[in-house]
Amino acid sequence: MDTKMKLMSLMVLQERIIIIKMSTIKNLILVFKE
Repeated sequence: MDTKMKLMSLMVLQERIIIIKMSTIKNLILVFKE
């Protein structure tokens, strides 16, 4: 496998994880506000 491809997929994965974390944190804040 190409190293560039590996790096790209890793970055995409990290981006997805960050987005998921952000959305879960937002949901938690919403739950605690009620």
